[in-house]
Amino acid sequence: MTLMKPLKTKELPKGDNIVYELKFDGGSARINKQGEKIEIFHGDREIVQTHKYPEVVSELQKQKDGLYIAEICVIDSEHPGGNFNLYQKRMCENFFKIQRRSKQYPVTLVIHDVIDIDEPLLTRREILKKRISPSLHVKVIGQYDSPEPILELQKKYGTIEGIVAKSIDSKYRMDTRSGWWKKRFNIEDTVKVVEYEEWEKSDGTPGIVMTTDDGKRINLAGPKQYEAKEKIDATGFAMVEIAYHKVSDKGFRFTTVKRIL
Repeated sequence: MTLMKPLKTKELPKGDNIVYELKFDGGSARINKQGEKIEIFHGDREIVQTHKYPEVVSELQKQKDGLYIAEICVIDSEHPGGNFNLYQKRMCENFFKIQRRSKQYPVTLVIHDVIDIDEPLLTRREILKKRISPSLHVKVIGQYDSPEPILELQKKYGTIEGIVAKSIDSKYRMDTRSGWWKKRFNIEDTVKVVEYEEWEKSDGTPGIVMTTDDGKRINLAGPKQYEAKEKIDATGFAMVEIAYHKVSDKGFRFTTVKRIL
């Protein structure tokens, strides 16, 4: 199953038939809720990941049955649209780490679509509101008639990933980009890192600080750190695809490491 995704654009469409959403920065998910059975899948993958999110399971049990599309986010005071780096720290298999990190970095399931019905977007949204009662860790995405509220959030925090625009008549179609658009606020680039320093947080979580060939620093935790270290150790450098909001002489701010090339 390939999820429906928006088309990248520099200019958002406008008109009475367009609504706007905050683009949350986390991991895409499919939620299958059938009675007491709850299955959470990461994006297109078919491996059940429900065990990784204990804080949302009890709340989903109280919701109505359906097949939903959502974004799993770790939201904090500086990242109302989600902190991707903290979301990555949730990605582990160890039971005790999952329990601990669910308290350190609790996730919010932002549900933005219901796909077990073949209706236009606005109809699906009305059905979604009837099925899902917002709770501490389960929310229904907000929509706006203009991008201004989201632009104000970006102006205030500087950490919003972007805006998604959707046609109110669009139907959910797998593996298509028809009727949905996204504009990113962050900057994407590929940089060359030549050094790294290892560090450890107070909870014991390991990570590295990579330094680019022009002296800028990038924090990295999670599985990608090992791939980066191996490449730097083997060849003296690694090419890293990143997204960030701001950059200074010292380093990148609110950086997301997308890929180690």
